[in-house]
Amino acid sequence: MVGRFAAAFLGFGAIACGGNGPVDVPQGDVITRVGVTDAQSGIQGTRLASALAANLSFSDGSEAPRTEVVWTIVEGLGASLSDTISLADGLGRAEIGLTLGGVGTYRIRAAIKVDRSKAVEFTATALPGPGVTDVQPTSFAAYDTITVRGFGLDPGTYIEIGGVPAWTFAGPLGALRATVPACLPTGSVDVVAVLGNARSNTTPATYTSSSDSIRLEVGEFRVFTPGELGGCATFPGTGGGEEAEYLFAVQSAGTDTGSSIAFRFNGSLPGIPAPPPAEFVDPELPFAVRFHDWLREQDAEHGRLPKPPVLPAAPMAAPPGVNVGDERKFSVCSKLECQAVVDFPEVRAEAKYVGDHAIIYVDKESPVGGLTDGELVELGRLFDRELYQVATSAFGSESDIDGNGRTIILLTPVVNGLTPRQQCSTSIVTGFFFSIDLDPVFRGDARSNQAEVFYAVTADPSGSRGCTIAASKVRQIVPVTFIHELQHMISYHQHVLVRGGSVEETWLNEGMSHLAEELGGRRLLAGGDTDAFTRFVTGSLTNSYRYLENPMGNALLFGGTGTLAERGAGWLFVRWLADQYGDGVVRLLSESGMVGTRNVEAAVGEGWERLVTRWFMTNSMSDYPGVTVPYFLEYSSWDFKATYEAIHTNDPAQFPKPFPLSPFVSNGGAFSRQGSLPTGSGDYVFVHLDAGSDGFEVTFTGPGGEPFSGGAPRLSVVRIK
Repeated sequence: MVGRFAAAFLGFGAIACGGNGPVDVPQGDVITRVGVTDAQSGIQGTRLASALAANLSFSDGSEAPRTEVVWTIVEGLGASLSDTISLADGLGRAEIGLTLGGVGTYRIRAAIKVDRSKAVEFTATALPGPGVTDVQPTSFAAYDTITVRGFGLDPGTYIEIGGVPAWTFAGPLGALRATVPACLPTGSVDVVAVLGNARSNTTPATYTSSSDSIRLEVGEFRVFTPGELGGCATFPGTGGGEEAEYLFAVQSAGTDTGSSIAFRFNGSLPGIPAPPPAEFVDPELPFAVRFHDWLREQDAEHGRLPKPPVLPAAPMAAPPGVNVGDERKFSVCSKLECQAVVDFPEVRAEAKYVGDHAIIYVDKESPVGGLTDGELVELGRLFDRELYQVATSAFGSESDIDGNGRTIILLTPVVNGLTPRQQCSTSIVTGFFFSIDLDPVFRGDARSNQAEVFYAVTADPSGSRGCTIAASKVRQIVPVTFIHELQHMISYHQHVLVRGGSVEETWLNEGMSHLAEELGGRRLLAGGDTDAFTRFVTGSLTNSYRYLENPMGNALLFGGTGTLAERGAGWLFVRWLADQYGDGVVRLLSESGMVGTRNVEAAVGEGWERLVTRWFMTNSMSDYPGVTVPYFLEYSSWDFKATYEAIHTNDPAQFPKPFPLSPFVSNGGAFSRQGSLPTGSGDYVFVHLDAGSDGFEVTFTGPGGEPFSGGAPRLSVVRIK
């Protein structure tokens, strides 16, 4: 588990980063089982806690990255693998996710694709899930307490009544108690025990509707559809000696990128309606961001192009050797929307660092005042020994179409010249990856370097080729961009080249790349470098702060290029997924032929609506003082309330509030909110009831009071006090 952070951050800047099957690469000779992933057990129907993992090596014991492994279930029924193939990462480790079927033992075989006699086997055991034997009473109304007896009712099991999670707590030995939720349809309902993805047998019972108010325990979380609120949307008043507080969230939980839902959310008590929240319009994105987005649009177009047939495998020659001092030519995109050959000037560069996984080339025409040979070696070791390993372990392997086993980092003033000088104080293109270098469609194209290349700025203290960039700045900013772009490179390889699918949707692809930045920062922080950690997480924290300032103005599932704030939403969502389902979930997202919300659902085994509504409420409720909420409403790796307060203290002009999310506050049910809910996002309302206050009713409808005609509008609520 990653560490939990609440830290002060200084020096925040505005710099932004700019199925054909894999090409034959040397395949490992030896496959060994990672023992700690063997002999796992889990509840039937659930995914194993850890991915099955095998190490691939050559006969001399060295790691064999990118070796293809074929996975099959050879014993047991009903289980499924997250894929049938995986590639060893930069450390020679191949992984696969296993979802268990029925109770029993399973055997899974992992074999090297080019020689399937070289294989190892794993075992896994599916244990019985929860079962219900008795429900008392069998007829009940809202807010009655029922006792559910059965087996396998482990901690973490909750009771679901009529498809709605009930507030569940400990009962007698071998039993649980649950408070019956309101707003269920009158008649027969099923009572089910749920543990993870495992569901018990159903036990029928009878529900009698009630006109009682919706009564929630402190910390209890509920999600309603607009239809469920019909005739059942009243919250109780308070007694003479108590107060009450609720946080409501109205949200679009749909899956259509770039869409929105017009809404009205009203309380019933008299009061002056609040003006609709202002629609936020981001200013024109900086050139660096527009260039980056154009490259990702090109990736999507390239991914859709028909691929040439795979040529018969030929014996692999030894990887071409590269030595320090060797020179080679590169073609480099020199302008936004580079298309013609003339837009890709040829540069000659010299190898300054050759490592196990990375090579640094420096353009021979670089300005004076660049990095020294010693600084280039230091930078190369950072790429080679730290960032490369972090990225490939988290997201899987990159391609190796040139067969040299390394990713190239090219420092060239052509990248410096991309940014218009008038934007030097706003943001600069610090580096990029371009799929034209990887895709076999462009084999033989003069614009493609047919290699894994990351293009980066070079130091230019005099600004002779563009923005003024000191050597110290290159050392600080280029590593952050490198790991961001390496994730994009890995994603293109895994989704398009290995599995013949589409590129990952931009909202999720960007969220993954910003998580890569964070993971790189955490790796360096573990070595004691707090300044580097700050540099690596600055962009994501800034973007997420902007998102939480205005969730009504920014979508999670944005269409097109999106805003910087929307990238912040994507990072928060992927971070929450990793906190809830383990760090390995991001590799399942990467090593997949699916994209977008379907990819997320497959990786975690949960429906999108449940995930996105929980995440949205987490943004406000995680680390909420004095309130214990369900585990799924918490970030386990960050204390964001303390973190944002720290950056506010350090720079109140740029971060004006201690916590950016500020729900509309209503004393009682006197509120009226309206506007549009962008996909995945929405609006918050905080309701306070003084002691002795009357209850109130809420309505959640279309803008004119009409029922919603489409989309997936959802109302969530947590009782805070």
